[in-house]
Amino acid sequence: MAPRLLPLRPRLAAAALIPIALLWTTGNVSADSEQLSSANYDSLIGSKEFAFVNFYADWCRFSQMLKPMWDEMAKQIKDAYPDRVLIGKVDCDRESGLAQKFNVNKYPTMKLVRNGRIVRKEYRGQRSVEALVNFVRDQMKDPMERVETLKDVMDKVFLGYEY
Repeated sequence: MAPRLLPLRPRLAAAALIPIALLWTTGNVSADSEQLSSANYDSLIGSKEFAFVNFYADWCRFSQMLKPMWDEMAKQIKDAYPDRVLIGKVDCDRESGLAQKFNVNKYPTMKLVRNGRIVRKEYRGQRSVEALVNFVRDQMKDPMERVETLKDVMDKVFLGYEY
């Protein structure tokens, strides 16, 4: 008895689902958040003014909880600052060298990179999309504020003092 073959269409449909299933199971696919590795870290980080990097481990429950928020934040930031900000992530199990280089020993750890240099202080704020987006927006604000009159200067400098 000859083996029975499936009709052509179900075989094509099954073949089309395999790449989707592979992407879904890896859990690391996001067009807005860059997957960083030791091979691409320096070139990607150096290409942007500011980078916000999530060092995570797939087995960590807290990393798993942060993932959808991180991806949503990355989408919003990429739309707002396409040429200035890189939102990245490092799988510390696969990239243990990068984790060691940046002294990552708990997950998730979120670090800032400004002009290619890591900022000493890690992000310790609230873990919500809104808080993450606001944090990046605050980092992108110009620290210099234009003042037009002497009164504006006095209001900024001597707030709370009588003169």
